[in-house]
Amino acid sequence: MKYFEVEFTNGYSICCKGVRVPSIEEADVFFAADAKENGMVVLVLETDLDDAIKFFDTENIDSWPVFN
Repeated sequence: MKYFEVEFTNGYSICCKGVRVPSIEEADVFFAADAKENGMVVLVLETDLDDAIKFFDTENIDSWPVFN
């Protein structure tokens, strides 16, 4: 499993799981509900599990949707 930091136009970032890196357009669709509050996706960066745990709320990481 891979992990990705997704940043929106307002500077808010979230983390997601995926089997491959999503394009910005794909991330915009995948995070449509979040984009309504935070603007469009402007950046998608691959990260690792250690950084995901360090910088994001991962309490429900096993329930996160997976980008295919």
